[in-house]
Amino acid sequence: MYIVFVTLMNANVAVALFLLAVFVYRGIFSESARNFVPAFTITGAVATATGLNMVFTAPMPGSWNIVMGESSVLIGVLLLGTAWSISKSYSFTPLGVYGAMAGIVVITMGLRVINLELGSNPMPTGLALIVAAVPGIFSLPAAFFAKSNPGLSRLCQWAAIILLVVAAGMLAYTAITGYWGHLDSFKEFRPIYAR
Repeated sequence: MYIVFVTLMNANVAVALFLLAVFVYRGIFSESARNFVPAFTITGAVATATGLNMVFTAPMPGSWNIVMGESSVLIGVLLLGTAWSISKSYSFTPLGVYGAMAGIVVITMGLRVINLELGSNPMPTGLALIVAAVPGIFSLPAAFFAKSNPGLSRLCQWAAIILLVVAAGMLAYTAITGYWGHLDSFKEFRPIYAR
């Protein structure tokens, strides 16, 4: 039996995606934007730390270390960058470029999970990755046109808001069912030092 923290990663990213949806809904340049800095810092730090751990230690079988670890690092760094940009009043355009590229990478992972039929539920897992990644692609035009074409920017933002809420719900469901199953399957687990 291997021990992983995918449930924590899913729960954390679900919270982060929901927070991003609220942040974009309220307006990325609103007075309340600074209120999101601690939440983005916390969720970004957890996603980055758990993702890096998974990337470097490979606790899961097969390709899952790449899928879960690297996608977690990508969103974690993006969240940390968002927190920093808000706190320093930096432009979101460079983050939009990073978000778009990260989105393309995670969409590729989602498609490959479905194509290779990875795991016990490849279709919902792959779709969750894809739905969570598409708003990253919308982040580039939303940030780039924020000043020059606010209507187009807001349209991209609304598309991202809807997808972020859907993805947050999908990952929250995955995390909850994961916790439900893990608590049962690990109830007899004994660490090496206690055997």
